[in-house]
Amino acid sequence: MKYNMMRQSALAAALLAAFGAGLSSPLAAADAADVEARLDSLEARWDRMEAELAALRTAIEHSQAATAPQVPEAIAAVSGTVEAMGKDLETVRSDVAAQGQAIAAESAARQRDIAISAYGAVNAGKRSGTDSIIDAESFEMVLSGQPHERISFFSEIEFERAATVGGPRGGEVLVEQAYVDMLLTDNLSLRGGVILVPFGNNEADHYAPLRDVIYRPLSSRLISPSDWTDNGFGLVGHRELSQNWQIDWEAYLITGLDDQIGVNGLRNARQGFGEDNNNNKALAAHISLRNSEDLALGLGIYSGAYDDAGEQQLSGWGLDFNWRHEGWKFAGEYLHMRAERPDGGAATQYGGYARAGYDINRFFDPDWSGTAFPDARLSLIYEYDYVSIEDLTSVAGLVERERKHVLGLRYEPDHSWVLKLNREWSDASGRPLVNGDADGWAVGIGFVF
Repeated sequence: MKYNMMRQSALAAALLAAFGAGLSSPLAAADAADVEARLDSLEARWDRMEAELAALRTAIEHSQAATAPQVPEAIAAVSGTVEAMGKDLETVRSDVAAQGQAIAAESAARQRDIAISAYGAVNAGKRSGTDSIIDAESFEMVLSGQPHERISFFSEIEFERAATVGGPRGGEVLVEQAYVDMLLTDNLSLRGGVILVPFGNNEADHYAPLRDVIYRPLSSRLISPSDWTDNGFGLVGHRELSQNWQIDWEAYLITGLDDQIGVNGLRNARQGFGEDNNNNKALAAHISLRNSEDLALGLGIYSGAYDDAGEQQLSGWGLDFNWRHEGWKFAGEYLHMRAERPDGGAATQYGGYARAGYDINRFFDPDWSGTAFPDARLSLIYEYDYVSIEDLTSVAGLVERERKHVLGLRYEPDHSWVLKLNREWSDASGRPLVNGDADGWAVGIGFVF
C-alpha cells in the first residue's frame, strides 16, 4: 500500500513529478564522495602495508648478519603504518556514522515537508451563433505530504474563474479533494475526507492540462462529472499480480446524489458538503487492472437512494480504459445510470466517448522543436462522444440525445506546459444538453508546475 501513498491517484504523481529532482541533497552527495575518496586512499595504504609485510617476511627467512639490522627498521616502519591506519579507520568510521545520522535526519525532515504544486488552464473559443469568449477556466493548487511513514494527506483547492469571489465578476473557490490516508498494511489504507468519486475515467479527464482535448467529454459532464466530489470514508488497496500487472481498487461510503436528475443529467444532483437529503448512504467503488504504465482497464459501480424518503435507488456501472502503445494513446469510457421512478419504471442515462491520439512528431527530424525542448511532442487527436439523458423531473419522461466529434492538435514541448487546438462538430435531438447543434473551435493553454 506504500505504492498508493506515493501515488495518491494516477495523476497526483504526474502533478508532483517536478519535485522529484529536489529530493536528493548535493551536500549529502559531496560528503559521500569525500568518504569514498578516503576509503580508496586507505585501501592503497593497506596494499602498501601488505607489500612491506611480505618484504619483512622474506628478510626474516633469509636474514644474514649483513641484513639483520634492516629487520628492526622494517618492523618499526610497518608498526607505524598500522598505527596510522588504525587512527584513520577510526576517523572514517566516526564520519560515516555521523553522515548516516545526518542523512536519516534529513530524510525524516523531507518526509514531513508539504509538497506544493499547481495546475490550470485558460481557453478561448467560439461556437456558431454565439460570441467568442476567453475563459480562465481554473487554477488549482495541490498540497500533499506525509507527516508519518503510515499517514499521508492530499488536497486540491480550485480557484474557478475566481476574479472576485462573491463579487460582481463571479468565480468560486472550493475544495475539490482533501483526504487523509492511514496505512493499515502494505496493501491497504483507510481514507477519509472529501473524495473524488471513483466513477468514470477520472484518470484521463479530471485534470484539465493532462486531458488530450480542451473540453470535457459529454459523459464526463452530464453522467459522471469529472469534478464530482463528496464527503466519505473508504478503503484503498493495491495488489501486485506479477512483475508488470497489478490491481488498484477503492471503495467508499459517501453522501450520494439527490433527486435533481434532469436535463443536465446528474450534474445538478450533487449535494452541498455537509448536507444529505436522506438517511441512506451511497456506495461508490472502482477497480483497475494495470499493466505497468501502458494499460489500465477500469470498472466502476454506484448505488444509493436519491429521494428524500430514501426509498428510490439510483444505481449504475461504468467501464473505462487508458492505453499507450508506441506513438498511440487511447482513452474512453461507457457509463450507465438507472434511477427508479416513484410510480414505477426507471429513468436511464447512458453514454460515453472514445478518444485516440498519435504522436505525429515521430515523422519529423529529432530536433524539430529545437534544442530547448528535445522531448517535445505533437499529437493528432480525435474524439467521439454520445449521451442519452432521460429527464427524471419530466412527467412525460423526455429523452434528449447529443453527439460530438472533436479533431485536435496537442503540442507539449515539456511536461509542464501544453497548447491545444480543437475543432468540434455537435448535433442534438431535442433540447440542447451541452452544445446542441452548435459547432465551434477552441484553443487552450494548460500548465502543471
